[in-house]
Amino acid sequence: SNIDISEFGSFGSSGSNLYNFAVPSVAQNAITIRAGNVDGTSFLGDDLVGGGVERLFYIAAGTVTQPSTPTTEPSTPTTGQPAPDAVTLTITDNSDGNNDPTDAGSTDRVGDAIIALGAGFDANEQVTLQLGTQSSTTPTTGAGSFVTVFVISPQNEGLKTLTATGSSSGKSKSTAFTILPDLGEPSFTITDNSDRNGDNTDAESIDKTASLGDTVTISGSGYGINEQLRIEFGEQIITANTSATATFETTFIAADQADGLIEVNVIGQTSTKEVSDTFTLKPVAGQPTLVITDNSDGNDDATDLDSSDKEAKIGDIVTLRGTNFGPNEEIGIDFGSQSIFANASREGEFVATFVILKQMGGTKSILVKGKTSQKSKFDRFTIKPQITAFSPTIGDIGQKVTLQGDGFSASSQLTVRFGDSETSLMTLRNLNVQSATEGTFSFEFSIPIGPYIIAPDAERRINSFIRINDAANLTTGTVSFVKINMQTASLEMQPTQVNNGERITVIGLAVTDNGAPLANTNLGFLLIQLPNGTEDTVNVQDYQLKIEIDENNAPVGRVETNNSIKTDAIGRIKASFLVPTISGGKATLRFTSVGNLQTEFDIVPKVVVPVTGVRPGDSVAIIGLGYQANDIISARIAGGAILRTTPMTVKTDANGTFNAVFAVPEDLPGGTFKIVVTDSANSDPNSTPTIQAELTILGSIDQPAANSQFKPGEPITLIGKGLGADETLSVTIGGVSMSLEDEVKSTATGNFELTITTPPLAQGRRVIRVDGQKSAAETEITIVPGDLIVNPSEGSVGTAILIEGSGYPAYASVQIDLGFSEDITYGNVDANGNLNAKYLIKKPLLPGDKTLSIQVGGKTYFRPFAYVLDNIGPAILTASHDGGDDVITGAEIGKSVTIKVIQRDAFDIAARGTYRIGGDAINPPLGEGELYNNGGHNDEQANDTIWAFQYEITSDQITKAEGLAAAVPITVILFDANGNTTETTTSTPIQIDTKAEILSITASVLQASDGKTKIIREKGTLNVGDTFKMLVVSEANASGTFEIRGITEKLPLSRGNFETQYVGEYMIRGGDLGVNAEISIEMTDVNGNVTSR
Repeated sequence: SNIDISEFGSFGSSGSNLYNFAVPSVAQNAITIRAGNVDGTSFLGDDLVGGGVERLFYIAAGTVTQPSTPTTEPSTPTTGQPAPDAVTLTITDNSDGNNDPTDAGSTDRVGDAIIALGAGFDANEQVTLQLGTQSSTTPTTGAGSFVTVFVISPQNEGLKTLTATGSSSGKSKSTAFTILPDLGEPSFTITDNSDRNGDNTDAESIDKTASLGDTVTISGSGYGINEQLRIEFGEQIITANTSATATFETTFIAADQADGLIEVNVIGQTSTKEVSDTFTLKPVAGQPTLVITDNSDGNDDATDLDSSDKEAKIGDIVTLRGTNFGPNEEIGIDFGSQSIFANASREGEFVATFVILKQMGGTKSILVKGKTSQKSKFDRFTIKPQITAFSPTIGDIGQKVTLQGDGFSASSQLTVRFGDSETSLMTLRNLNVQSATEGTFSFEFSIPIGPYIIAPDAERRINSFIRINDAANLTTGTVSFVKINMQTASLEMQPTQVNNGERITVIGLAVTDNGAPLANTNLGFLLIQLPNGTEDTVNVQDYQLKIEIDENNAPVGRVETNNSIKTDAIGRIKASFLVPTISGGKATLRFTSVGNLQTEFDIVPKVVVPVTGVRPGDSVAIIGLGYQANDIISARIAGGAILRTTPMTVKTDANGTFNAVFAVPEDLPGGTFKIVVTDSANSDPNSTPTIQAELTILGSIDQPAANSQFKPGEPITLIGKGLGADETLSVTIGGVSMSLEDEVKSTATGNFELTITTPPLAQGRRVIRVDGQKSAAETEITIVPGDLIVNPSEGSVGTAILIEGSGYPAYASVQIDLGFSEDITYGNVDANGNLNAKYLIKKPLLPGDKTLSIQVGGKTYFRPFAYVLDNIGPAILTASHDGGDDVITGAEIGKSVTIKVIQRDAFDIAARGTYRIGGDAINPPLGEGELYNNGGHNDEQANDTIWAFQYEITSDQITKAEGLAAAVPITVILFDANGNTTETTTSTPIQIDTKAEILSITASVLQASDGKTKIIREKGTLNVGDTFKMLVVSEANASGTFEIRGITEKLPLSRGNFETQYVGEYMIRGGDLGVNAEISIEMTDVNGNVTSR
């Protein structure tokens, strides 16, 4: 059984985490020690067991050991000596304040706890303990031992006897115990010698005011006996010891530190008793003084304690007042990371007021120094942390709250304590928060679920408080925080109306009387009372009960293995289940273990139609669920007539279900309509939408019959019904939109009739669709091939036969021939089933009727064709020469120029070919001859499509007209076997100029003797003074020279009266001598050809 040890003490409310207790007397060798809140609410944190903390301990011989696996010691053989007294009684206590119950200090006084341990009594008997006037009882274990703890009640001090007596065995054991007088509460007084009169009891000695260097005496009592004390005198630390009567006195000199109001603490190191007081330290006379005040308390009094405690927050205003500095000098002030400047008065006094800027919190050094006098004063000031903002100010349990603040140490771990009482805050251990490098902080946490012990106010809200500490023990203090909305127990359904077979969700919140959530609490079983009066447990097996998740994907509650339901960590539950097949009406839900969680919902009827699209005249099945049990059902068109059903009278069964069939009226136009199925309790579809179902009237095409065959181009007459009334219609076949000559509309009852032409589509099934604005009708037809068209119907070699058709399989292969297996044309039908092919006759045939074979896919079609002789020569693809575009000059005499002709058709090789250079421009031609197709004249291979001849350039070839270079054509002719010819010219004409032409030469002399000019025919005589003249007719734009051999060098010819005339002259001088002297003429044309004469 469990043994409650809470009567031995409590912990947590003071912030302490230390709790000492004696292990109760138990028979088992292992016990579980559990800590939990008194009111049963849960601790906050991880790894909790039912909201508390548990630890397993092992028990051995009545003393507490570290957790370990118990071991069995070997038995010790008896020695034959007389057994010692079997009954024992020992006592320890905690009067000395430590955890050692065996030291000399463990003798008790009133109020201390005694730990009594006994052995040797009978098993499981009651033992009475008597100490002076006080008595108590405790049971023994199966081994006859006990451990008990009790607090000494008020009674006279002195030597007492503690007696333990077994109630059934009568065994007894006594021991002596001294109850010491109560030491009372600790206190101390402070005196000093600041008046230097030797009397430390006068007013000036007990005013708790002295200067640095004065002697101070602290005396007191009420601490422990012979206890060491720690005395904190501002920044100065002193140690002292109490006497055997628990009194002490110590004297010391007030050491150098910041003057002003300081705190004095006397702390017992063993008893932990602590008393505090204040003391004012004055500076040494004549030295600079500094008084620091601030407005952190929010009032206008700068002399009260809160204004002069040297503590404030960032943003507060600090005032420094100094004296005894240099007259009229500048004062520099270092305040933490701030620098402030002021000016002293003539008397050396100054006042400086400033705002504490954002910086790290904690104790800051204040250094005030005169710039001229160099006098300085040192002090300290504490910047306290603060919460500068939090949001929201009113929130719900579980809602996130964001906090911001400043004034902490840099990068320090923060501890956050929260609660609904200023004196009882709990640490939020699941927070891991650090201040920033500048001491600021910003974080968020969710408002805990409790425990909350304060009753909500009239608005059902609880005031909360928060305190934040850092690792340096800087703290915001306990400050007011968010007002928490406390909730009421609730249970609701989503939705509130549901049909058979649908899943419905129950959402609830379980709370205590003051509105705090019942976290991780078993609510018992969820019971449902069905409309027929039956009550059943909603379980996993029959109702498919399951827990739903919240917006964070976390399960809201838990279904236990026994189908009971447990709330989540904030008291919520969200579960869903399937509604069974049951007649309609109101159903009620409740939890077996929580009386204030009940709700209800309506099971409403629903009509189910397995199809959504119907045609006029169709028979349609309807199914009803959740209607009234054993009730008559009526079905009608919404706002219209009663439907004809099979059976004629439809009645529900005991579970409110039915099955029936109704006929769709013939006169309904296309579109949607609703049927309403009612019973005696549900007739309005506006309040119960599920008693109506929506159907769509589908259009239908009655003619042509499904899968009728049509060739492209054939007419199709469409007759149908079920379209919308008076709708403008459009038609598509296989997705191809059809063009209608006139606007076509449906009738008032949705009927229609129209005629279209089958478009060119590939062979196969195609959907014909007639569309109105809101409805459509469809049927399927089959496209089959149409007639093949062959054009022309006669021809010969080189004739291209065009074959056209439509309605063939898409992409089908096409094969065409005219009786030659080696002469076949291949192709494919296009995506739309169109056949467009061309067959070229490539071989000569005997004239007469032939058969054109056309194979499309796996089917062959035959068409007649007449072969006739033609009168057209071989087709020429190109004619060219490789002499280039430039003039062929005399420098290229002996060069070969290839004249080449390429036939278009390899099947129509010419029988002969000729060429003629100059065409009709030069007569006789510059050159003419045969073209060859034997592979020996640069014509590639014999009997191929290439004819050629290599023409050699000679010196007598020239293509000039009137003395100017000109390009002339090269005409080529190909002959077939029937004598038909094809004539063309090369794509580029040819230019040949191999010499500079000298057309005529005239020589004359201007005689000096008579001034007459004489023509020289063959020979002449020139005298001194005669002028010899030359006139040469040559090509235009040429140049030339003349020379009288033996007399002159080459002399230039200049341009004459015409562009083809060139003249020159020479006067015979004395000394010129020549007999039969030749006259040499040399002409050079624009192409570099040179001719001499």
